[in-house]
Amino acid sequence: MMASRKQRHEPAVSDFLAGRNFERLVGFTDATVAIAITVLVLPLVGLTDLAPGQSIWGLIEQHQNQVVAFLMTFAVMAMLWAVHNRVLNGARGFDPLLFWLNVGWLALMVLLPWPAALVGETELDARSDSGVFLFYWGVMAAISCFSTAIGWHLERKPEMLHVEARVQRTTVDRWRGPIFAAYCLLIGLVSLVSPIVASYMPFGLFLVGIGFSSGRSKANRPASGTATDHPQPIDAE
Repeated sequence: MMASRKQRHEPAVSDFLAGRNFERLVGFTDATVAIAITVLVLPLVGLTDLAPGQSIWGLIEQHQNQVVAFLMTFAVMAMLWAVHNRVLNGARGFDPLLFWLNVGWLALMVLLPWPAALVGETELDARSDSGVFLFYWGVMAAISCFSTAIGWHLERKPEMLHVEARVQRTTVDRWRGPIFAAYCLLIGLVSLVSPIVASYMPFGLFLVGIGFSSGRSKANRPASGTATDHPQPIDAE
């Protein structure tokens, strides 16, 4: 009876890989992101050229562009991984399309330390001519698009999701990723005209996140007198 009950809740694995195969995919993904986010610090490791009488604070101020690029990119990469991890936590297997979407997402995450290093090495007033900021935020936007595509693909293939994750996504969940990507691309485009204005726009990412989190909370809030342990929809950004 227990076996038949499990079969009713968990469709048989047919056209996708689950179990140990999926665990290895998730482990490989986490390990790759861990390496990529660690590589971010490499441009700072060589900053040991303290002048006679110079304090560590003077050294940080001298290389503030690189320090800011590291901190900002580390925070955004951690946020992107957290969203990606939440999406995969709802899955129980993968098919070829999901595999290659995940590979594309990983490739861009591994690439990100390069434009981050370029941003750190480029003076603010030179970023409009070099296109460095557009490259940097374009990669961010592409990462978000891949994550969104993974979420949409899993929604189309509910058999690859755990039972508790098979719920209809709200409008907030559907458009969170595309709007995040569009805002990243907007920052890059604005940097071509005014790098100074673009340098302040990343703070808007937190406002976008807060706004969507608030909307999601209201959308998922149960009505009065109902249970509060409903499963949460997968999302992506």
